[in-house]
Amino acid sequence: MLLNRVFKDPETGKRYRVVLEQLSDLMMIDVDSEKAWPFPVSEQEFQELGYASIPDPYPLPSVKEGSVGAKRRDEAWDTLSPLLAHHLSLFVKNERNRLIKEALASTDTTRQYIIRQLRRYWQRGMAPNALVPDYHKCGNPDGKWKTRLVQNEQFHQELAFL
Repeated sequence: MLLNRVFKDPETGKRYRVVLEQLSDLMMIDVDSEKAWPFPVSEQEFQELGYASIPDPYPLPSVKEGSVGAKRRDEAWDTLSPLLAHHLSLFVKNERNRLIKEALASTDTTRQYIIRQLRRYWQRGMAPNALVPDYHKCGNPDGKWKTRLVQNEQFHQELAFL
């Protein structure tokens, strides 16, 4: 069972997630690319290339219900749910585009938003919590900018004395 596992290409070092496993064919997506789309790989080719299983680089985050992150996750999930009902069609470009157009007609979101959330869903584990925003990357938790701000103030005070 390879579905939803992450593998590293030994030649390029790129990391891929298996997003569909069907008979002897796989669909994989580059988990690090902002422009990635799933691509087909035969299971035989997969074995021959020697992909190595690695730990998931995007463990599913927990989110406190009622938080802003949970609200954004739920909005993204509500937008993607109609598309995911036809998940096999999403791997065919023409069908995916048709489904996205249908979703655009019934929501007030943009095409770019739907595409980004769909990629995030595939790249980060194919679960609702994969759609949680990266708020942990916002701000500066270690406080380095405060130190720099204090240093700048001291520098400006020294200039004032000259």
